Amino acid sequence: MGHTVNSDIKNGRVSVVIPSFNHCRFIGQAVGSVLSQTYENIECIVIDDGSSDGSVEYLRDRYSSDPRFILSARENRGAHATINEAIASSSGEFIGILNSDDVYQPKRVETLLDVQREIAGPSFLISELEVIDDQGRPMSESGPAHYYAAMSKKVSALPDAAVFLAGNVAMTTSNFFFTRTTWETVGEFRGLRYTHDWDWALRASEIATVMRVREGLLQYRVHGRNTISESNIWKHIVENSVIFACKLLRAGLDETARIVGLDRASVTATLLRNESFLPVPVMHLLASGRSEYDLIKGVFDQSIEQELKEVHRLGESGLDIFLSVKHIVGRIQDSTQRPQQVAPPGSGGRRESIVGRLRGLMKPGFPR
Repeated sequence: MGHTVNSDIKNGRVSVVIPSFNHCRFIGQAVGSVLSQTYENIECIVIDDGSSDGSVEYLRDRYSSDPRFILSARENRGAHATINEAIASSSGEFIGILNSDDVYQPKRVETLLDVQREIAGPSFLISELEVIDDQGRPMSESGPAHYYAAMSKKVSALPDAAVFLAGNVAMTTSNFFFTRTTWETVGEFRGLRYTHDWDWALRASEIATVMRVREGLLQYRVHGRNTISESNIWKHIVENSVIFACKLLRAGLDETARIVGLDRASVTATLLRNESFLPVPVMHLLASGRSEYDLIKGVFDQSIEQELKEVHRLGESGLDIFLSVKHIVGRIQDSTQRPQQVAPPGSGGRRESIVGRLRGLMKPGFPR
């Protein structure tokens, strides 16, 4: 992976960038968690993305006297653009991202830099995390916490380089910590509503040493305004399909297997166990002959969404066929485990066939 990134990591500057948007209720705790790190050589760069809730005034009043704190404000451009702008203005050898509603644990930066000392070349580090609510209370019984626990278990036997093939185990850009050389090689976050973090992580995994630190160094806050709470099924289908089609265009199965240290069959099996890997639309996009540029462009101009909807309509199958293998199998199992119905008069005593059940299962039931 090249030469050692920093001959004296112990003293290297860390830039933590915070995109802020209408989180006045949480932003103070986020910034405070950065400025109170046990590692001292930190700059905290906040760009307010058009907040209307008093966030800017609050931050100026509370933190403007701290020379490590840098604040700017402008009109709304979106999280990905704000992160890109903040990183471009930063000066650190190492970069961390923190969303304005999340919280660093006090030793996060120090701990990650200790790990960094063992890595030569570009790196990309994530840690374990704790899910909290809007009051800062642990949410161990919540849906996101259960999802994260299951995801962590699923990737535990994988090489760290392969974890993002199995799912977005980072959960959030707040969990991203990487060298500037990684950023310069991978490039900016793309303007994807739901998957800009996962897309970037997949790209970074191809050129950087990935390490998942088994220590809880982040609090991830779940509340009513998270994008995780949004449920536009078609947008999720399109973005999930596109980022994996792009990934397989950049590095096919053989190249991906070489990068992550698995054989080709294990790479395919890992993808198929990923609840957000959608084989049918990914196959369709790969077979379409589009370039990576055209796939991303198709997200923005909505042409891919329109095309997949047309495939759905012409195929006369429910949207289930566009889901992951795990979800399709789960639907089939649910269907086949239903109590058998009494055969209707005139049917010759035949019970409902599995094919018949699947036809019922695949009835269109999602928005078009």
